[in-house]
Parts: sequence; C-alpha cells; structure tokens
Amino acid sequence: VFIMDPNLARRHASAVFAPELNRDEFGLTAWTLQGLLAGLDAVYAGGRLARQIDSLVDYTHYNAGGGYITYYLCSGNVNDATDPNNCYDPTKHFIDDTSTTRDTHEVRFSTNPARRWRLLAGAYANESETTHIGDYTDAAVNRAHGEHISNLNNDNSGDGFMLGNIALRTPGVNSVGPRGPTVTFFNDFTRGERERAFFGEIALDLNARWSVSLSARRYDVTTRLQGAANLSFGCRYGIGPNSARTADGRCDGVDFSNDVSLRLRLLGQYAASGDEQPHPASPQPQRRGWLAARSVPWRRQQSGRAAPCANTLRQRAGALRSALRAARREGVDRGRRGASGRERRRHDRQGRIHGRHPVPPNRAALRAAHAR
Repeated sequence: VFIMDPNLARRHASAVFAPELNRDEFGLTAWTLQGLLAGLDAVYAGGRLARQIDSLVDYTHYNAGGGYITYYLCSGNVNDATDPNNCYDPTKHFIDDTSTTRDTHEVRFSTNPARRWRLLAGAYANESETTHIGDYTDAAVNRAHGEHISNLNNDNSGDGFMLGNIALRTPGVNSVGPRGPTVTFFNDFTRGERERAFFGEIALDLNARWSVSLSARRYDVTTRLQGAANLSFGCRYGIGPNSARTADGRCDGVDFSNDVSLRLRLLGQYAASGDEQPHPASPQPQRRGWLAARSVPWRRQQSGRAAPCANTLRQRAGALRSALRAARREGVDRGRRGASGRERRRHDRQGRIHGRHPVPPNRAALRAAHAR
C-alpha cells in the first residue's frame, strides 16, 4: 500500500491496488497418558500442530524503492536512448503459501513423591518443519520486457513474451513446473528443527523445611534451511545465454537464481575446516536433508594449511551451476509431473487477481493468449 496518498480524502489514508486476504488455519492436538510401571509413576505427553497460511498482500509501494524500479515497469534501453521507453501497470502483489507441522513427545518416570528421597528421569523429542513458497508478482513485467526485447533486436521477437520461472532443482524446494506469468521472483524453502533431550533429578529432604536437589539436562538441536531464491533477471533480454525456455514457450531466468542449499553446504564445509579445498579422494557426505558439516573429511599438511588440490569448492559449485543450466536448456519439463493440491490452491489465488488461470494450460491456450 501507499502509506500516504495525496489523492485520498483522509489524511494518512492508504490505498490498496491489489486484493488482499489472510487465511490462517491450524489444528492442535495434545494427549497425555498416566500410569504405574514397575512401581514408578509414568507420564507420557505428546502433541501435534498443523498450520497452513495463505495470504495475498499488496506491495505496490515497492515502486517507491528507487530508480531501479523502471527495470520492471518500463521498456527503455539504457544503451540506446533512441529506443522507446514506455512504462506499464505498477500493480504488484505477494502470494504467500506457508505450511508448518510440529510433533512433540515427552516421557517421564518418577518415584513416590511422599518419600524422603526422590528420583525423576525422562526424555523429550521435538521435530518441526516449515515449507514456504512466496511469489512476488508484477503486472508490468511481461509488456515491459517484451517491448524491450523487440526494441533491442529491431523486430517483433518480444511479442507475446511471458515469464515462466522454475525453482532450481535443489534439496528443500516444494514446487514443480513454471510459476505464473507475472511472477518476477519467488522463494521456495524448507526449514526444519529436530531436538532430542534427556533430563533427570535427584532430591533429598534434609528436614521438614529444607531439601536439596541435583538436576541435569542434555539436549541436541539440529536445524536446517534448504531451498532456492528464484529470479527472473536473465529474461530481460529474452531467452538466451542467461535464461531457458520452458516447455510451454515461456522464459525462465535460471542463471540468476540462488541455490541456497548449495551455498549453505559450502559455507558449512568451510566453517568446519577453515579451508576451501576438500581432499579429492574423500567423497562429500551424500546426506539429503540435515546438514552434517562436521563430518566433511579434509586433508591438511602438518603446517595446518590445506594440501594443494585442483578440485576446489568453487569449481564444484561452477560445475553444478553449469549442469543446472544445461538441464534447463534441454527442455526438462517439470510440469509433466502434474500440479499438487498446493499448486492448485496458489493458482486459484492468482486467478482472483487476473480473472483467469495464471498459467495457460497448454500450448494452444498460450498461442491464443499471445494472439489476443
């Protein structure tokens, strides 16, 4: 929203340029079992949380961010001032699809609380996961980019231009197939946490007024963040060296997307060793999911410096990026797997804004849309 709009009657009024909604649904279940086991009081408690958040948020105020906003709004060519420079609909909105699940379990054993000395011991487990897909849409981007491409090539090659960004194929992403044609950026992440704990206490009554106790707790928490930040920058100049063509003929700006899973894995390996060069003969751990940076093997000389190694992390990262680009250009159609229920919900929300399904269902529909 624009926080202050001089065209509105009331002072400090705001205007919304895209429909908004926020639907937050959750289910919480908890249970407890109590009983005696071998003369000990036994208690087990557990719970499960399932939460789904679906939101539409107007963020047209992003246009006030600076001169760079013309990259999305306008068709001008910074290298040729004679090319036309037309600007289009500035409306923008954000589509949020976030799901969270959390399971907790605790078991506890204790002796008779009426005794002078008492014991208590137990264990606790907690596991949670949050998946998030956030689509940033821009109503102007297709017309602005298409006109820019035609002007740049002095032809009509930009006619019917449409974005079709696809998430990088990396651990942690939750979507398949191209996003809607106005999605300029989108984040696709999975965050997880796993905790295991053991605890105990021994207590002794010294007299009617005083008692002494000793307690201890040991726990281990593992967190993970995986996924990708997917960008459309490679499409400003059309389908070419920095972008790929989707199965339905749209543009996927793959080269500028950010593989967060790979980046964090490389940073974890570096933090564990202090060096950039893993031993080429020691394979990297193939653990999909929970990062295990401490288990990465490294070779060191007695001086503490890493031994010379041609197969550096930079080279591995470059090879992975090249492989991703090659796979995209071969026309891998991730959409053939079919849209999940989650995909359909997101498309329905986009349809409320565009008045139709945001992604043409087939090539014939795409050609018809281009003709219009």
